[in-house]
Amino acid sequence: MLGTGVIFILSYLILVVNMGANQSVMNKSKSLLVDNYPSVKHSFDMLKILNELNNLLHVNTYQQNFNDTTGTLSFQINSLLNEFEENLGVQLTNITEAGEDELTQSLQGAYLELKGFLSTFTRKGRFDRATYRVIYNNLKGDILSIYNLNIKVLENKNREIREKSMRIIKIQKDIGIIGLALLAIMIIILPSFIINPINRLAERLKKFYKENFNTEIKVENDNELAVLEELFEQIAVEFSKTEKSRTDQ
Repeated sequence: MLGTGVIFILSYLILVVNMGANQSVMNKSKSLLVDNYPSVKHSFDMLKILNELNNLLHVNTYQQNFNDTTGTLSFQINSLLNEFEENLGVQLTNITEAGEDELTQSLQGAYLELKGFLSTFTRKGRFDRATYRVIYNNLKGDILSIYNLNIKVLENKNREIREKSMRIIKIQKDIGIIGLALLAIMIIILPSFIINPINRLAERLKKFYKENFNTEIKVENDNELAVLEELFEQIAVEFSKTEKSRTDQ
């Protein structure tokens, strides 16, 4: 009974540790997916769009004066800007880290500056490369700053999850070792505190039986508690016989 209790307590402790640890790891994992992954994804998408836009402008502005008579270039520019705005909108609603708000506001300002520059370009057909290069570098720098910030946080959180998992495994291992040690101790001390007293009581009952009824008591069971029970039953039977004999006389 005692051993069963110890095993139950140890199992309960392991269950509690597992539940708490799993919840903690789940919270960290959820934080990775909800807080940082969208910023990394949309920052990367904005970089891709900005690169496509830069290539498009590079191909179509090799001449100092440009006239978009068909409106094709304007349509392509506006399509890319719309995609960029969608990703920027998601980033504006997913600011989770220290310093990310300032970077996002700077990114929004740089984007608006680029949008204004391109609007002027498509209307007037004159492309100022020096001004564009400054705006482009500022915008790209802000995107990379947001991307690197969230990547760093992802790496830190991932490291924390690994470290927490290792601590959990160590705690579980320690509990298991302690449990085995307690069980071993119980196996060693159990005979001294429970089995040996039962055996001594059984021997005294056998002696009592022999002294009072002048015969050896025969026990068929091997289990200590079953032996004790059988001894009590046989002694009770003999006492009943003796009492009946006295009554009959």
